[in-house]
Amino acid sequence: MTPRELLEESEPQTADTSTAALAGQARTLLAPWFKSRRFPMGTLLWHEGETSGTLVAIRTGRVKVYRLLPNGRAVTLFLFGPDDIFGFLPFLDGRAYPAYAQAMEDVAAEVMPRSDLLEAIKARPDVALTLFSLLGRRLREAFDRVEALSTPGVVPIAVSSSGDGHGHGHGHGHGHGHGHGPRSTLSMSRVS
Repeated sequence: MTPRELLEESEPQTADTSTAALAGQARTLLAPWFKSRRFPMGTLLWHEGETSGTLVAIRTGRVKVYRLLPNGRAVTLFLFGPDDIFGFLPFLDGRAYPAYAQAMEDVAAEVMPRSDLLEAIKARPDVALTLFSLLGRRLREAFDRVEALSTPGVVPIAVSSSGDGHGHGHGHGHGHGHGHGPRSTLSMSRVS
């Protein structure tokens, strides 16, 4: 089976509704601090290693979050679409972004810098709990995906889901379930 066939066979299911509910709750709590912004297709929202931090709540469009491997190939980790909130990991741990984020199509979003999120958390401490809950839910979903893609006695390796192997994904119909939370697109192939 080719890597593309493995990816298509393991396409993630609709995210748990509690993830969507948490994202909606976070969007509502943070509404007073958001500013509207557009990202044309192909725009990098941030680079791996960047520390400035931008919280993003997508209204329309899709964003892929990916890492570049040492050989130059890209591994797509998540696809985010309408109603998803992401980009807050550096806000929580003070470290750099562990991946790139790129607009796969024109994106309309609500955004806020780190300073505004800190202000929001001071004014509404329940914002922090909601974001931690959302992050925890996504981490559990990622664990579930890895488990579902694993086979006993076989070592899984990551397979690039980008279209050309250089971070320029073409979508190929993946992750079009708008409003149902992020799609984890990490795919695994089996090495004996």
